[in-house]
Amino acid sequence: MEELDLKRQLERELEPVRLSAARRAAILEAVERQPARRTWRGPARVLLAAALACGLLGTAALALSPTLRERVNALLGEFAPYSQEVEGVSAVDQGVELRAVRSLSDGNQVWVYLEARDLEEARLGPFTELEEDLGVLYGNLDGAGWTDGEGFTNTCLGYDEESGVALFRLQFTGLGAPAPDDTFTLAVDRISPEVRRGSAPLAQPTGETLESQVLPSGETVLVPEQNLQSCSETDLFTLSSYGFGSDGVLHVQLRLDGKELDQERSTFHVQVSSRRYQATGAEEDYRTEARYNRSGENARVYFWQNGVLYCDISTGVTPADLADAVVEKVYGTRFRGETLEGDWTLEIPLEDVPVRTVQMDEG
Repeated sequence: MEELDLKRQLERELEPVRLSAARRAAILEAVERQPARRTWRGPARVLLAAALACGLLGTAALALSPTLRERVNALLGEFAPYSQEVEGVSAVDQGVELRAVRSLSDGNQVWVYLEARDLEEARLGPFTELEEDLGVLYGNLDGAGWTDGEGFTNTCLGYDEESGVALFRLQFTGLGAPAPDDTFTLAVDRISPEVRRGSAPLAQPTGETLESQVLPSGETVLVPEQNLQSCSETDLFTLSSYGFGSDGVLHVQLRLDGKELDQERSTFHVQVSSRRYQATGAEEDYRTEARYNRSGENARVYFWQNGVLYCDISTGVTPADLADAVVEKVYGTRFRGETLEGDWTLEIPLEDVPVRTVQMDEG
């Protein structure tokens, strides 16, 4: 029965592959002769044996809400029945619990799904992000053959309003096999309650000089809302004023919702390209494009006026540059809420799903 199921699965896998009838038959015949074994050498196609799911694995009754459980199953796709419940692996710091709930490993690839729950307040949401200590993750894998991988999906994959649980995923692909019954050490050291990203295209400037003002801190910014317009592409900001200032350079000023905005971590930029550099690739023209973008400089100024928070971004574009400079877009990342710094370290056991490996000729 196992070989029959495996053969049927391989037939489905081979459907989109262009093979002669003889070559297809030879591959399927090799499956019937191939003994089950674990190997990671050579160009191989690893297939999970479907019949093993009934006796060994099955779908665990997770602590996740039904909505998030469905989300995990959708993300795992055909591999959902092979996933395993992870029990007793959690960490609590700063009033937030991070817990591993489901895993899938075949000795070469690993997926671990985690839930984050605020035990004290309601600080988490659909835009919560986690940041891992990569040194701990990769250090744990040294010597075990896990030398490369896709790392951690820090963005929220799903959020259940009723339970206040946010879903995340660790996904890693190794270049070799770890020792049997190995573990992953995942260390999260920062949780950002809300991280939003967005961008909007900008029209080419006309060369018009707008009214400017000098802040008490000494920076020159545009007077707000001289050509106010919403941006249909994002709700992170509204274009407040856009034009040249009295300092002779192009400014892009954004109107922001300042509630709980983390100004130190939030960043907004204007992307400008040089027609000459795009055409020639010359180093001199590259330096010109870098000047347009004020590369390496802090070109953002946040200020409050009439109860509204603005971000004024000054570029290095002058009116004399308009024939060459192409203003493409304004984009940024907005952090809101107090960033939580702590230590959420999880030792996640891996129980590899038995696999069958089919060796194929090159090509």
